[in-house]
Amino acid sequence: MTSCGDVDWALRSIDVDRQLIAGPPVFLPLDSTARLTEALARRVGERHLGALIGQRSEYTDLSWYSDFVLTAPTLGEAFQRGAKALPTLHPGCRVSLDARDGYLILLFHSEIQSVVGAHHIDEFMPMLLIDLGRRFLGAGWLPAWVELPDYSLNGIGALEEIYGVPVMFRPGAAGIALKLEDLAAPNPGGIVVDREVVLRDLPGLLGVEPPRSFSDLVVEVLRFQVILGDVSVETAAERLSLGVQTLQRRLRHEGTSFRDLRLEFLMSRAADLLTQTDHSVEAIARSLGYNETNSFRRAFRTRFGLTPTAFARNRP
Repeated sequence: MTSCGDVDWALRSIDVDRQLIAGPPVFLPLDSTARLTEALARRVGERHLGALIGQRSEYTDLSWYSDFVLTAPTLGEAFQRGAKALPTLHPGCRVSLDARDGYLILLFHSEIQSVVGAHHIDEFMPMLLIDLGRRFLGAGWLPAWVELPDYSLNGIGALEEIYGVPVMFRPGAAGIALKLEDLAAPNPGGIVVDREVVLRDLPGLLGVEPPRSFSDLVVEVLRFQVILGDVSVETAAERLSLGVQTLQRRLRHEGTSFRDLRLEFLMSRAADLLTQTDHSVEAIARSLGYNETNSFRRAFRTRFGLTPTAFARNRP
């Protein structure tokens, strides 16, 4: 369907270099995932790439998150666990339920409808939910229908072929319809206590450290914004749905500033890139937003007491 070359091209098209996604784990938000998928879809000429990727995906691809969900005693409890843990993977998303004609409709809200490529995320999610249902209801199970936002209306025939069921439309959400009694379906694998993952386990298992302060939250924003090449205070404030002055004021209350946090974060990431990759000092400086390599060298030496080259050579 796609090649590594296509993926690299798509990454470059949204200004992300695969080789510079290094260092600590980085959360890539859904809006960036949507833009990446849209770039790849245009590259390969496939409007419904999100749905096709979902068709080839499995719920178990979600690692520890899927362990937490798939060890639930019933399908209904599995859906509930998935909804509770969703913010661990994708902050800002939510799940809701609707009832119609004896069916329960499980709906996913990405909250990124205005982003180019959002339809790929919405078309992917029903396939993931169908695979979850099959873990409890059998490999041949299908929902009564799939629901999608109406921006997929033009491709209804292709989508119904991919899902294997009718497609209906509603504003702002994607999901599946199943019978109410399906929720009581027991876990066919039973409950293995030594594999049980509880909600409190997930952040550590997924490598996501819950922010303990507002400063920590700002650093987490910087952690994925640096991949997108924008670590400005304006963008950080927008990500947190705050005004710039409010963000700065809250940081002052914690005895720091955005400038100090950003500098410490960039230097820490520079240290990781220097010791964990073979990129040049110039490439690392560019990836961190420095237009002048000498400015980066001065900042790094001030922080660590060594030049970037000497630091990389010692690889502490």
